[in-house]
Amino acid sequence: MPRGPKMPDDVRGWITRQAQENPKWGTKKIRAEMVDWLEKRHPNYPVSGLDAVRKAVSTARGVKSSLDDPWSLGACEEHTILHDATADLLAIWKRSIIGGAKFTIRQAIWAARLKHAVPGTPTRSRLEELRHWAVAYAADARVAEALGETLDTSFLDSNLAFRLLERFPPRMS
Repeated sequence: MPRGPKMPDDVRGWITRQAQENPKWGTKKIRAEMVDWLEKRHPNYPVSGLDAVRKAVSTARGVKSSLDDPWSLGACEEHTILHDATADLLAIWKRSIIGGAKFTIRQAIWAARLKHAVPGTPTRSRLEELRHWAVAYAADARVAEALGETLDTSFLDSNLAFRLLERFPPRMS
């Protein structure tokens, strides 16, 4: 039986994201980061104990999916990634390897979906921007999968849409 109040969903989601994105962090490090995060954003939330955080971390890290395997051209067939995204995917894959980052099948799927919606910015190329958004969407998808929830990308969608609107304001006729 739980000893404290139920962990809020957004806290569980935050822990899940940290556990997945920082595989070398232990439970104590994640809990310490969580306390800092809660103090800044949700000062009235109850702080979960080490056992609750340990359970959430274990659950998050226990989810294994082939979508988190490294991307390759062969994965495009198995996961029906559109061929018109191949040049962009190869370029992102190359930059990821050079930068020491991984590029997963899940990220490639999102990059292919978003390729026509993401332009470059004054500080980042279109491919860097596309990789940024693909990583963000893939991370949310992975968290939703780990929590057994339906993926809700409305927060990312609104950020993407309004960032685009700021760069390309509608023309008045």
